[in-house]
Amino acid sequence: MPWGARFEGKENVRKALAMRFEGLPDVHYGKDEHFFDSTADTGISKWTLTGTTPDGTPKEVQGCDFYTFRDGKVIRKDSYWKIVE
Repeated sequence: MPWGARFEGKENVRKALAMRFEGLPDVHYGKDEHFFDSTADTGISKWTLTGTTPDGTPKEVQGCDFYTFRDGKVIRKDSYWKIVE
């Protein structure tokens, strides 16, 4: 069964991201790699997120995002991530 949340529209995406990053106020994305296939209008981003929770616990998350584009805009983004222990 799929798990996750779906957000449509700029404002809803903005609000969802703001809520996510409240838990990691010093969030940083790094070690990123990006791949784009213009013939298929698809792309992939691989990344590592680091940050510290409000109680001082360091977090590291590795993930990737799969994109579908139409007319130069993202029309779909599927994210997969794993918390590194």
